[in-house]
Amino acid sequence: MIAYTAARMITLAAVMAALAGCSNTGPSIATGTLPLEKAPVTTARVDPQCVSLANQIDGLRAEGSVDRLEKAATTGKSSNVQVKRATLAKQAELNRVNAEFQTKCGPSLPRAQSASTTPPATTAASS
Repeated sequence: MIAYTAARMITLAAVMAALAGCSNTGPSIATGTLPLEKAPVTTARVDPQCVSLANQIDGLRAEGSVDRLEKAATTGKSSNVQVKRATLAKQAELNRVNAEFQTKCGPSLPRAQSASTTPPATTAASS
């Protein structure tokens, strides 16, 4: 009878310990002890000029003349294609806006070392 009571006490203690780990009060190493506040999220500041350039690019692409120019360049058997000056002007404008967008808003790439830097010293083998 004492062994049965001891087993019940151990089981009861184990259940209580498990339930205590789930509570928010008291010392515990469970996730209940983690702070509930989240760190403030910092949003990247968007340059209005980049938004304007992106809108210009979208507008030029939406007109469809660039798509027609690509289609004329890729399809057909002839090596010559007649293209209107207005279509070429729109393509040139798109190229200009894309280049401006890349320089102002694109990712900055590390610059290559210039040729004026000294090359690594070479060791001469002694004879």
